[in-house]
Amino acid sequence: MASAAGLDVRPALISNRGDVFFDPNFANPNFLQGPDVAVKVGETWKFFDPGTNYLPYGMLRYGREEGQQALVTDSKEPVWVDVPLSAPQKSLTKRTSKFRLLEDGTLEGDVRVEFTGQAGIEAKVEVDGLSPAEKRDFAARGR
Repeated sequence: MASAAGLDVRPALISNRGDVFFDPNFANPNFLQGPDVAVKVGETWKFFDPGTNYLPYGMLRYGREEGQQALVTDSKEPVWVDVPLSAPQKSLTKRTSKFRLLEDGTLEGDVRVEFTGQAGIEAKVEVDGLSPAEKRDFAARGR
């Protein structure tokens, strides 16, 4: 769709910083993964990973791709571009609770934990294959 809108769209290769902090001066294609998608908007490259479940618009996986350099490919003019980190406000963990203290000293109530952004991605990936009972245990741990 971005290409149809007249934007410059290219594959982008990015190293997994969970494996190694990539240095373009010692470029080895075995360290580059992808492709992700790079879209030039004005003078800025924006990066997207449409193949990763739960990834919010405009974000890449923090522990893998954000904060690195990407090789924006082109047969004539490839370019190295810094991939920005997502703003902290996009990745929040919010905890809310409602309790009541019974006469016998028992505390009962509900706790709700909401994850957004990077925290949400990790939590959703972590619970993907869990049974309903395991998901309840996960929720009871608050993560």
